[in-house]
Order: sequence, then C-alpha cells, then structure tokens
Amino acid sequence: MSRYSTYAGYVKLQDDEVLTAIENIKEDGEKIDFDHRLLRGAAESSQKRIAREILKRLRNAPKSIWKEIPALSSKERRIALYYLILKAHSFLFDFHMEVLLQKWRKMDRSFSKKDVLRFIEKNMDEHPEMENWSEKSKKNISHTVNLLLDQIDMIDENQELQPVHAAGSLWELFIREGETWFLEAMLLNKQERERLISSISQ
Repeated sequence: MSRYSTYAGYVKLQDDEVLTAIENIKEDGEKIDFDHRLLRGAAESSQKRIAREILKRLRNAPKSIWKEIPALSSKERRIALYYLILKAHSFLFDFHMEVLLQKWRKMDRSFSKKDVLRFIEKNMDEHPEMENWSEKSKKNISHTVNLLLDQIDMIDENQELQPVHAAGSLWELFIREGETWFLEAMLLNKQERERLISSISQ
C-alpha cells in the first residue's frame, strides 16, 4: 500500500514545466531525464524539486500518452496533465476513484472541500501517517483538489460534479493504452465509453 503524502496539497498541473520537460527529455533505454536548469524563473533548488515531481509523473504513465501532450489543445492538455497527477499521487487517485466516482455512480453531484477532509478521517486507520498531518496540510490538500477539478471543468459554477468533455482523439490515447478507467474517472457514461471504445476497435 502506497503511503499518502502531504505533498498532495502542493500539486499543480504545471503546464509550462511539463511541456519543457517533454520537449527536452533524454531517454536511455527505460530511463528518462531532463536538465532541470531548463525550468526558468525559479531557484535551482526549486528547479530540482519541480523536475523530480515531473519525472515522477512521466515515469508512472505510458510514454505514448505523455509524448502527445505538447500537440494537444489547452483544454485537452489540462485533462492529460491531471491524468499524470493521478498516476503519480496515490492520495489524489484514491480520493478521485473512491469518493468522486462513487458519488457520481450514486447520482450525487455534490462536491465540497469537506469531502476531502472526510476522506482523510475515514482512512486514518489504513494510513496512520495521516494522523500527523496538520490542519493546514489538510486544508491545502482540499484546496488543491478543488482547484484541479475546476481546471479540468469537472465541477461547475455551483460546485457540482459534471462530465469532462473532450475530443474523441484525446480519449483514444487512453483507450489504446488500456487506460479506459480514466474515461469513467472523467465521468463519461457507459454508453459514451462503449461508443468510443467500439469506434477505435473497428
């Protein structure tokens, strides 16, 4: 079982930084790396920290998906960047699948930052590391979740859950890699998911 980290409260899409990394990636067999000094506008210590975070996301996701990110539209790129975050951060992945997706399946569209706090309290027995989290850390995480969902248009102006819409070509990237779970995570209904999968397999 992966440990949960308070770093989930500081995760951002980091559009520009991820694009810089992908466009300058160096591959050595299965290993990937890039020069952290290419990340401008930050002290070297921050550059190294950001580079480690981006490489963690890329290493946890299929190369065929993240290689396509620079060619995506701004909206589709945000969705793909969120996918990278879910692949790299177990707390955010578990919250999304165990809370947001389950709410949607029960036709409960409500969302609030309190959902994140309740998830933390509920899972302390399985993740005792969270017992030491400060109230500030918990609030940071709930704020981060809210911001990310807003950036990918999964919550509307009333803070209610809604499906994430994108071109079929974006979903094709995930389907071809067997990552169809992500389509449901984006709240696409069963009929839409089956239609997309069927259109690609033809």
